[in-house]
Amino acid sequence: MFTEETVLVLGAGASQPYGFPLGNTLLREIVDRIRSDPLEFLPWKPTVVSKVEATRAMERFADKLLASGQGPIDAFLERNRDDQELRKLGKFAVAKILMEKEDHGFLIAKEGEWYQHLWQFMDDAKNLDVFGENKLSVITYNYDRSLEHYLHTTLTNSYGEPRKQACEEQLCHIPVIHLHGRLGRLPWQDEETAEEPVWDYEPYDEEKRTITAASKAIQILDEVDAVPSKHFQRAHKCLLKAKHIYILGFGYDPDNVKRLKPPGGQIRAPVLGTCYRFSDRLASDLVVRMEETFASNFNKASTGEDTIAFLETVRFV
Repeated sequence: MFTEETVLVLGAGASQPYGFPLGNTLLREIVDRIRSDPLEFLPWKPTVVSKVEATRAMERFADKLLASGQGPIDAFLERNRDDQELRKLGKFAVAKILMEKEDHGFLIAKEGEWYQHLWQFMDDAKNLDVFGENKLSVITYNYDRSLEHYLHTTLTNSYGEPRKQACEEQLCHIPVIHLHGRLGRLPWQDEETAEEPVWDYEPYDEEKRTITAASKAIQILDEVDAVPSKHFQRAHKCLLKAKHIYILGFGYDPDNVKRLKPPGGQIRAPVLGTCYRFSDRLASDLVVRMEETFASNFNKASTGEDTIAFLETVRFV
């Protein structure tokens, strides 16, 4: 159980074991799928007359995306901030692919992955009434809701259907902050915006209005910077009061790192981050890159240490 204020910062690598692609893989999948069926990724239903034109527009979008040389599609959309039509297509594609990956059966079948380690640590008291007392906050750059759904599933199955409401009340004490938005609200979660769609963790039902609603919740970097973000404000408060900070599956993009720094405050907690399969040079540069945000408190794990090995080493202490 987390007895001291602890923050987990999650990047795309944290969701990868549960079927979600990394940035460059997601971009390639979008391109391949559009080339296979261009109209599948059109956010609106074309008329018979406009099908040819719409197909060509989607093919141009795929060609431009692939030729951009970008890794994550977010970076591509950031650089095309003045093209709102292109941004709409990109967000729709991201939402569609990720919504297809939200598969309850696949998520629960992934026994032994890091969510299970986290859950067992949080529930070591074997007492539902104190589960919400875990002093844990999660800050994620990911849009998927796999962690929240996993914790909900394990908690309600461990303590029984009659105590489902009590389980959900306990989970609401564990904040999971999606810095760039989430695909929608799970039925048991608190509402963030009135427009936010609500559905269970399962592949979407082919209703394009639903995908469009989810895509509107996705925020690109410049959109986050344009107005004060309540998600970043909450994240900064968590980081400032933390006693321990762990960074998992993060690519350490300089802009993402910079945005973690609270305005007018200094993060004092020791920080330990994974850098699985980083080259030695990149791992060394990483420490320098992180100093401005985390003072001199950042330490990196071994480049050969994946998330499971990392958690077994730190045991959150």
